[in-house]
Amino acid sequence: NLYEDIKGAVQNYISDVKSQEFPNDKEQY
Repeated sequence: NLYEDIKGAVQNYISDVKSQEFPNDKEQY
């Protein structure tokens, strides 16, 4: 559902930030 999709996206965003791979070309807003 929408909540799970958003939660997953946020977790992926946090993971990218923590791994210092952000921003990158695929994930710009």
